[in-house]
Amino acid sequence: MAGLLVVGLLSSLVPLGAQSPDAPRALSLEEAVQRALERNPSVLIPEAEEDVAGWNHRAARASLLPSASVGGGLQWRGSGEERVGSLTAGELGLVDQPSWYFSQYNASLTYSLSGASLLAPSEARAGIEVAAARSSQARAQLRLEVTRSYLQLLRAGESVRLAESELERAEANRRLAEAQLEVGAVTTLDLRQSEVAVGRARVALVREEGEARNARINLLIAMGEEPDHRELRLTTTFEPATLSLDEEALIEEALASNPELAGLRAQEEQARISLRSARTQYLPSLSAQMGWSGFTRQASDSRALVAQAEAGAEGMIRQCEFQNDILSRLADPLPTQNCGQFRLTDEARQGILEQNRDFPFGFSHEPPSVSVSLSIPVFQGLQRQRQVEQARVSMRSVQLQEENRMRTLRGEVARAVTDFRTAMEAARIEEENRGVALSQLELAREQYQAGLVDFLQLAEAENVRARAEREYLAAIYTVHETLASLEAVVGVPLISR
Repeated sequence: MAGLLVVGLLSSLVPLGAQSPDAPRALSLEEAVQRALERNPSVLIPEAEEDVAGWNHRAARASLLPSASVGGGLQWRGSGEERVGSLTAGELGLVDQPSWYFSQYNASLTYSLSGASLLAPSEARAGIEVAAARSSQARAQLRLEVTRSYLQLLRAGESVRLAESELERAEANRRLAEAQLEVGAVTTLDLRQSEVAVGRARVALVREEGEARNARINLLIAMGEEPDHRELRLTTTFEPATLSLDEEALIEEALASNPELAGLRAQEEQARISLRSARTQYLPSLSAQMGWSGFTRQASDSRALVAQAEAGAEGMIRQCEFQNDILSRLADPLPTQNCGQFRLTDEARQGILEQNRDFPFGFSHEPPSVSVSLSIPVFQGLQRQRQVEQARVSMRSVQLQEENRMRTLRGEVARAVTDFRTAMEAARIEEENRGVALSQLELAREQYQAGLVDFLQLAEAENVRARAEREYLAAIYTVHETLASLEAVVGVPLISR
């Protein structure tokens, strides 16, 4: 087991045709994961939704505070004859009406309280937990995707190295066949077969380089970056690891840490609070309001106001003189009034001018108002009960999903543990097969040089050796891929890389 999981991969991948003069870009697995978490939309979108959930919680808490509003406005009304009820201003003696400027303000303070508003902060807090669980699940899934892409690129790099080695061996066999042909140890057919083997090795190398190029593109896309032609030098090494896995302990850890299960638990809590909120619709609701307001009015021509006041004063004087005349003609005359008191004084004229300077901020304040109301719901066409039943069904649905996920999670952990153990045993066997294939190739090469076997037998030994190398490489990476899948299911890392 000493070399079972040794990958020894500080790979430098040089794609076919890459002509970039830049030095290879060093990249570790943790750096690749971190860049993916910073740029990949599959993580950025849930994180944005988590921010929205946070603001929903703040708004729900703020809804428990009174709401305040302030408003105001300006108005202009042109000069002309106005109608007052069924009469006109001219008929009432109000002539020469000027244009007017108006301004007004209003301020209000409102407070509402209900069962739903009291539970809104708790429901919004549960929404934060749901959003955080979704974000955690997205990060875990992206980490698994990047790890697989990283391993695939390492695997592709090793495949390129193996293809290059096979090409070198094929060319060495061709040179050996040429030397054997010169001394008459083999026939021309052996030389042609060695040349065909070289051609096949070249094709295999081209294909492996193409796979490496595609693997590099997949990794860059998973990291949220634009694919380019710059070389990547992967620096993370996968050290030998001997894991003693306790299946029951891993199941318990998964039930406590699996991101998807944590999200379902948060959804269940949110659904439970939503059900309580729906039931509060049967409770009374309280609302209170306070208001303040004021206004100003100013004529565009103060002289018109003075003229109206003088006309009004003259009318009152004439009315007073008329009444005095009647009183003086009575058989028993009554005391008369002093009509001069109705005459408009200079002080009154100045007061009219002063009062016409209030626009726009010299407000006349109206009386404040306060109102309190209590609403008791009686019958709303079964709408409240329908919402209660919908909330109950939603909560039960989430509970069933959670129970099913716990059940399937146990099976996923058991299968992942089995896959990991199988992959480790397969890697051990493939390591032994690789050693046997190498010994067989060395023996076939010695026998070919001695003329005991033909080139077809040597080529078959070469193929067995190449196949053993590839199977061993695949087994090694399968171990780490199954381990990454197990970590994703459990929800915690099992080894440090």
